[in-house]
Amino acid sequence: QQGAAMLDAKGCIVYANLSLAQLLGVPREKLVGLSLTQFLAPEDQSACLKLLHDAQTGSSEGETHLLRAGGESIPAHFSFSLLSRDKSATGVLISDLT
Repeated sequence: QQGAAMLDAKGCIVYANLSLAQLLGVPREKLVGLSLTQFLAPEDQSACLKLLHDAQTGSSEGETHLLRAGGESIPAHFSFSLLSRDKSATGVLISDLT
């Protein structure tokens, strides 16, 4: 399963597709405004933030653990891409590796 989101410059979700909401186990309308880090295992937050930062030069990707709403941790592949020239928007594609 794959899901996609658009993040603002601070890493907060400004758009999420239905697939990401289902992957996370959270209603789509509740995702907007939340930080992506809320859905990461604590030990993976710094690695994912580095990927987000690295995407400011174009794109980056890597694997971390995603936390679902019920607390389940699943391995996931994150692919970040810069969406705007002013670096205010970044896209992320998240793939469930289970």
